[in-house]
Amino acid sequence: MAQWFGERVAAGGSVTGYELRSAYPASPSLCLTAVTDSPAAGQDGGGVEASPCTRSAPSQIWIPVQYEARGASYTWLANDKYQSKWLFLGAGNYSLDADDKSLQGGLPVAPVSIINHYTVSWEYWY
Repeated sequence: MAQWFGERVAAGGSVTGYELRSAYPASPSLCLTAVTDSPAAGQDGGGVEASPCTRSAPSQIWIPVQYEARGASYTWLANDKYQSKWLFLGAGNYSLDADDKSLQGGLPVAPVSIINHYTVSWEYWY
């Protein structure tokens, strides 16, 4: 991934990344963040969390990467800080779910997991 991004930028192209904010009404706003303070940071199993948004923090910037296979289009999100760290929900009805008990308890960071989609605010990101 880093090579792909590097080639695009070196060739005069650009890479657009996005900050994904939780729709859960928290103050400050919470963003989808690659965990940076664990031994597994940036590796498989390194984890993601909902943590207070920090303007332009590389661990909170997600870059959509699209590809096609067997006539279908797919998109995954690569993290700007850890470009080998990506999220892919696959086909189906899945959501990134910020742990509502942590959010309701006022904790500054909430774990995030992939679950079957329901219609609750802590599963919506914008």
